[in-house]
Amino acid sequence: MSTLITEGAPLRPGTLAFRTRSARFNVTKVDDVIGADSGANYATYSILSDFPRPPTLVGHVILPCSTHSLTSCEFIVLARTDDIEGLYDEDALGK
Repeated sequence: MSTLITEGAPLRPGTLAFRTRSARFNVTKVDDVIGADSGANYATYSILSDFPRPPTLVGHVILPCSTHSLTSCEFIVLARTDDIEGLYDEDALGK
């Protein structure tokens, strides 16, 4: 875990400080997206977890087409849910 500011450090007015978690996942371009615009500057990529083996699909993300397929990206938590059914695939990801 890395810290960008020191606890109790003076901050400029309007500065937002928050805590989050991050994780690194591999992403690979999805070629068979229904309705995808082949002329767009963006594409859909699969997010793959290395654990458990073999790599497991954990979601999708839209990224610029210039992103190399298979690359590693760091994702941060913006929001999360606690025990609300149906918000993610429990069959694939567990509880």
